[in-house]
Amino acid sequence: MQILRMSALGLAVLYLQLLVLPHITLWHAAPNLLLAWVLLAAMKLPRTPTLLLAFLLGLAYDLTLPLSLGMHATILLLLAELINRLHNSWSKNSPFNVMLAVFLLSVGWEIAKMVFHALAGHGVTATAQQLTIGLLWQTVSGTLALYILLLLDRIRFHVQL
Repeated sequence: MQILRMSALGLAVLYLQLLVLPHITLWHAAPNLLLAWVLLAAMKLPRTPTLLLAFLLGLAYDLTLPLSLGMHATILLLLAELINRLHNSWSKNSPFNVMLAVFLLSVGWEIAKMVFHALAGHGVTATAQQLTIGLLWQTVSGTLALYILLLLDRIRFHVQL
């Protein structure tokens, strides 16, 4: 049931990421709810379902951006594996630790995107100022999103058939 709930939450996050968040930018940097979702999924689910859902969610995101097909799926898969290996070593109750985790995920996300774009021959177009503002905006918005997702995860639905 937890896997089904996390899948539905992942689809909701994907829709928000695609339809709403591109309009909430700060210096051309949009918040990234996918990172908050991957962090939550890694905390709540076992390793295999987390990796599978992260890959499928990344692939669904990639289908909307045909030039980068496979990039987001690979990045989310690698970040989910990294979180699965390291998440037991830090306290999820400390807001500082959560912000640090979201910041490090954002850094990993941006570095991986730069590497993929450079390997594809697109070049790196972000300036240092855009990258810094983007990382800070993703950290703040990702931390808030993670706490909102944790709150939504506590809501229980009971269906009687």
